[in-house]
Amino acid sequence: MMFWGGRWGDVANMIRQVETLINRSRFGAIWRMRYYAGGLALQKGLPLILLPLIVAVFGRENYGYYVLIFSGVQIYATTISLGIPLAVVPTWFHRDDPLRFVSLCYALVLGLAAVFGFTTILAAALWNAPVAGTMRAVEAAAWVILFALFYNVNIISMGVVRSQGRQHAFFYASVFGGVVLSLGVAMAYLLGQVGLRSLILVQVAAFGSATLALLGRSVVRDVRFPQRSYWREALPLVRYSIPLGLNTLLLVVSMGIDKWFATAFFPRQDFLTYVINYQAAFAMMFVPAVVSLYVGPIFSELVARKDWQAVRHEERKAMIINIAGSVSVAIGMFAYAWITGLRLTGGYWVFVVTFILQGQYVVQSTQLMAQMRSVWLLMTTLIGMVVFTALLLMAGLTRNLYLLYMAAPIYDGLLLALISWRKRPSIAD
Repeated sequence: MMFWGGRWGDVANMIRQVETLINRSRFGAIWRMRYYAGGLALQKGLPLILLPLIVAVFGRENYGYYVLIFSGVQIYATTISLGIPLAVVPTWFHRDDPLRFVSLCYALVLGLAAVFGFTTILAAALWNAPVAGTMRAVEAAAWVILFALFYNVNIISMGVVRSQGRQHAFFYASVFGGVVLSLGVAMAYLLGQVGLRSLILVQVAAFGSATLALLGRSVVRDVRFPQRSYWREALPLVRYSIPLGLNTLLLVVSMGIDKWFATAFFPRQDFLTYVINYQAAFAMMFVPAVVSLYVGPIFSELVARKDWQAVRHEERKAMIINIAGSVSVAIGMFAYAWITGLRLTGGYWVFVVTFILQGQYVVQSTQLMAQMRSVWLLMTTLIGMVVFTALLLMAGLTRNLYLLYMAAPIYDGLLLALISWRKRPSIAD
C-alpha cells in the first residue's frame, strides 16, 4: 500500500510540476481555459454526435418541432429576464458581498418568470391553437416557460461559477448534463416513448440537471433571499441589464436574418451552398466562446480595480489566442470537408474572415460589458444591424450573390470598428 501510495504521490507531484511549467509558459492562458474548452465541447459537440441517434429514435418531424420550440425558448428567456442573468459577471467585482447581490438577480428572475409565465399561459389558453403538430399552444407554452426558467438560472449560476474561478464546476456540470441526455435518449427508445413530449422532456431533464449541478452546494448554501437594502439596487441593475438583453436579441436575429434573405431571393442551390459554407465556418466560434468565458471575469476584476494596463495586456493575449485558434479551426474544418466530400466554395473563406472579425468583436464587447457600458454596446449593434439589413436587402433585390456573402464581414468589421473606437477613451482615463 505504501509502495502504491508513494508511487502515485510521485506521479501527482510530477503532474503538478508540469502544470506549473505550462502555466508559466506562453501557453499558460490556453492551458487555464481547458475546463471551459472541455465543457463547451461537450455542450456543443455531444448533441451533434447524438443527432443521428436522436433523429432515428424520435423522427425528423419531432426533432424539427423541438428545434422550433427551443428557438422560442432562447428568445422568450432573454426577453422575460430583462437581461439580468447577463449582468452577473460585470457587476460581481463591484460588490462587497457579491453572493448577496446575486441573490437579488435570482429573486428578480424568478419573479419575472412567474409574472410573464402566468401571462403567457393565459394568452396561450385563450388562443388554444396547435403550434407544433398536435401539441396545443398552452402545452407548448408550459414547456417553453419551464425550459426558459432553467435557461436563465443556468446563465446566472454560470456567472457565479465564472466569477469565482471554478472552471471545473462548469466542466462537471456539462458532463452530468451529457450523461443525462444520453441516458434519456436510451430510456425513451427502450420504453417506446418516442414522441415530441418525450424528446422535450429528455432535453429539459438534461439541461435542468446540468443547471442544478452548476448551482452546486456552495451556491445554494451561500445565496439567501435579498435583504431590503439590496432591493433598492434593483432599478440600477435593470437599467444596466436591459440593453444587454436587447443586444443579445439583436445578435441572435443577426445570426439568422441572412439565411431568410438567402432563401427568399436566391435559387435553392445558392441558398444551400450558402448555409453549408456558413455552418462549416461557424465552428470557428468555439474559440471566442471559450476565450470569453475565461476572460470575462478577468476583465471585470481588472476594470473594478481600474488597472487599465493589465486590461490591455489581457485583451492583446485574448485576441492573439482568438486569431490563432480560429485560423486553426478554419483550416481543420476545410480539411475535414475535403476528406468527407463536403463541397465548400470560395464563400467559405469569406465566412472565415467574418468569424475572425466576430471573434475579435466578442473580446471587445466582453471588455465593454466589464466597463458597465451596456447602452453603447446596444447602440453599436443597432447601427451594425441597420447596415447589415440594408446590404442584405440590396443583395436580394439585385440578386447579387457576391454582395450577399460580403454583407457578413462588412457587418462584423463595422461592429469591431465601432466598439474599438468607442471603448478607448474609458481605458485612457
